[in-house]
Amino acid sequence: MLKSNAVNRIIALLGALIIWAYVVTVENPPQIREIKDISVSLTNMDILAGRNLAVSSEATFVVNLTVSGKRADVAKLSAADFTATADMRGWQMGEQAVPVDVTGPETVAVIEKRPAKINVNIENLVSVSKRIKLEYSGDFPDGMEPGFIKMAPDQIEVKGAKSQIDQVDYIRVPIDVSSLRETARAFNVAAQPINKEGGLIYAPLNMSQSEVQISLMLCHVKEVALHANAYGQADPEVELAGINVPDKVKIRGSAEALNGVTFLTAEPIDVSGVDITSSIPLQIRMPSGVELASESEGISVDVTVKGLSVKEFEYGSGEIIIDGLKDGLEAHINDSGVLVRVYGTDSVITALEKSDVTPFVNAEEMERDSETASLPVQARCEKDLRKTEVIPEEVLVNVYAIYSANGSGYK
Repeated sequence: MLKSNAVNRIIALLGALIIWAYVVTVENPPQIREIKDISVSLTNMDILAGRNLAVSSEATFVVNLTVSGKRADVAKLSAADFTATADMRGWQMGEQAVPVDVTGPETVAVIEKRPAKINVNIENLVSVSKRIKLEYSGDFPDGMEPGFIKMAPDQIEVKGAKSQIDQVDYIRVPIDVSSLRETARAFNVAAQPINKEGGLIYAPLNMSQSEVQISLMLCHVKEVALHANAYGQADPEVELAGINVPDKVKIRGSAEALNGVTFLTAEPIDVSGVDITSSIPLQIRMPSGVELASESEGISVDVTVKGLSVKEFEYGSGEIIIDGLKDGLEAHINDSGVLVRVYGTDSVITALEKSDVTPFVNAEEMERDSETASLPVQARCEKDLRKTEVIPEEVLVNVYAIYSANGSGYK
């Protein structure tokens, strides 16, 4: 009896398996399934760019699908079987909800898209050239540094939405110190956009170059004497307070190129006309195979200037000298007097007295009795003044003939 029951159970199980296999393989009933994380591609971006617009987004757009189809067809589906796109043709600047179109195998139907639209921010398209900066990883051997660096290009154009481009501070070119040798080597190095915080920007950017061609070598560094001098006078409006000329400079190159170099000579620096405190770059005559080390790049003469000292003196009309009068004529200044303002270095102005400065007018053009003219006032001084000002600039001068004391009338 027990044996009969066991046989019946086995027969029932086999029957169920046969029915299940029939349903699966022959009837193939419909099934609903969710497909996740299908990437959305933005199409017709070139049309958007042609209108000087661009999409601003660091996110990757994805959609999830609910699909229906026969069990056998649905079971083998993956995200790779579907294409999701958002057409950017015709959209305007600002936040836009752009519909997502999905295509997939003809044997299945898309019941639902989540989301059906993606939020896209459209901005002005801008293009900016960004500087390239080498950044080294690893330690340099003592007394050595990279040199004879040649790079192409030296800037990279970055194009995209304004908010994204504004984040780019520079383009990094990473160099592993261990890859450098004491002879020049050439590399192709990936260009990396870096933000203002020093972090790598992972959002895709349209860069004119994805790589930078660079050649450089590991150089020895040496300090040598520098022969340099400065000459000339600063602008007359200022006082030259100091000139700092460096007497040493650091150079780099191969050990062979540096051997025997004990000093360098710079072209003389003309400080004439300098009117503000300035650093004037030195032009140094370099031997073959030698260049300035990083510590001495931009080496310069520091010229310090300061404003002139000033002093004022007042002179009455009787203290103004009248030069150039013709014989037989005398002159009188009708105005009350002038103020003379003088400028010069501290040492000159501090020691200057009123008697050192003489205001005067030139009356040589006045030739007739009772002639009146407005003449410019000048000031002379034997001291080294930079500038003088007379206020007012002119005075009224009357000329008349000298009367003879013997009663014979005017001379």
